[in-house]
Amino acid sequence: MIRIHLYKIIFLVCYWVFAAVFYVYFEGTIISYHSLSTNIFGLPYELSRSLLVSVIVTIIGGTAIGTFEVLYFNKLLRKQPLGITLIKKTTFYLLNIFVFTSIAVIISASIGLDKPIFHSVVLDSYIKYLSSQGFVLIMVYWS
Repeated sequence: MIRIHLYKIIFLVCYWVFAAVFYVYFEGTIISYHSLSTNIFGLPYELSRSLLVSVIVTIIGGTAIGTFEVLYFNKLLRKQPLGITLIKKTTFYLLNIFVFTSIAVIISASIGLDKPIFHSVVLDSYIKYLSSQGFVLIMVYWS
């Protein structure tokens, strides 16, 4: 039984990593198609940096979310009405999407700006990101 849980978690993580790689290449295509040379922070867009940060954060976040989903959600919500289950799972996923996307954006800004993670410039860039179309696009995509 434990092996089945492990396979489910690995499948979910692989699926989410594939989705992250797809999104990064999609984002890179849009940036190059519109002849944009900078990202939301005003930094030169680097596909390799975006890809590396996205994959690492997706593996960590996907493992945490997948483990919780497979080991706990199935048991906790088994006897709940469908509407309650949908509300709880949607809330759980949206909060996790927001948290792990925020982590990825802050790390990416920190690397790109060559500043520590909690530097005011990095945090200002993150706040600027929260009011951008990129934030809405990522939340919709991952949702």
